[in-house]
Formats: sequence, structure tokens, C-alpha cells
Amino acid sequence: MTWSHRRYLGGLILIILGIILLLENFDIDVWEYIWPLAIILVGVYLILRSNRRSESRSNLSEFRVLGDSRHAGFTGEIDGTDISHFIGDVELGLAGAQLKPGVNKLHISMFIGDIRIMIPEGMPVSASCSAAFGDIRVFDRKEEGIFLSVRENSPDYESADKKLHISCSAFVGDITVTRIHSASPV
Repeated sequence: MTWSHRRYLGGLILIILGIILLLENFDIDVWEYIWPLAIILVGVYLILRSNRRSESRSNLSEFRVLGDSRHAGFTGEIDGTDISHFIGDVELGLAGAQLKPGVNKLHISMFIGDIRIMIPEGMPVSASCSAAFGDIRVFDRKEEGIFLSVRENSPDYESADKKLHISCSAFVGDITVTRIHSASPV
């Protein structure tokens, strides 16, 4: 366990103990709820731990409760990437990303935050994006408002041997998928 993990765990324990003592001051018998709460917390921990193990299929996959994720110059294989955030922004630059033959899948989901994906010229892309509240911009198409859904394909997507399918969803936030100029097409 690293130093940052110990500090996080120590902070979590102090918060839980503080809540227990506070509720005891209001004459609430907290101890009858401790065991169910402990079981719930162990279950959440096991889910998060299994999610971290599944990240080995792509060095970009991640799960975060809080915080931003910036990968401006990602250079690995993109297929199977799954990024999930509760609160935070995701910025992903795919100028150096590698596509394998067939459909390569990239999934990004979040509750609150912005998603920005920069695709190099020449990469065949299909993007399916949805947001309950926010703006969505995919290439030259822009939608604003509530309960949005945008699906766009690049002109060369259907005929390409190597292609990228992007699926993005946010409850509250903006989603942007744009083209960037790169030295060599993928």
C-alpha cells in the first residue's frame, strides 16, 4: 500500500468515526447499522478493486470518483478502453493512438464533468454521445440543451479496415469530439 493510499484510508476511517460519534450525540444507535454499512463498504471496495484489475487490457482504462484525467498524447492501443468518472473532466488526445484491424472501442462515461476527445485527421470514427444536461459537439455538429443524443460517422468509417467507435455519456457536462492535424494518419 502506497503512502497516498494509506493517507486516503486514514482519512476515510477518521470521517467514518466522526460520523459515528456525531450520530451518537443525537441519540441514534449507530452500532446496529455498523455491520450492514461495513458489508456495503467491503462490496464497494471489491467492485473498485476488480475494476482496477480489468484495466490491464488497456493502460488508459480507469475509474475515478473525483479528479480530472488528461491524456493529451496517448500513444498506445485504444481498443477496449473504458474510462469512468463520477466527478471530473476527461481530456484525451489520440494523435499517437494505435488501431488494430476491425472496430476499436472507446467508452467514456461520467456523472458530472466535461469530455474532450481529439481525433487525428485520417482516423475513421463513429461517435455516439449523449448528455442529460449540457452541450455536445461532434466534428461540425453541435447540439445544446437537455436530453441530447448525437451520432456521427466520418465519411470513411464504413469502408475502413481499422476504425474507432467512441461512446460517450455524461449526466451533466459538455462533450466535444474534434479533429486535430497530425503528422501521419492512423
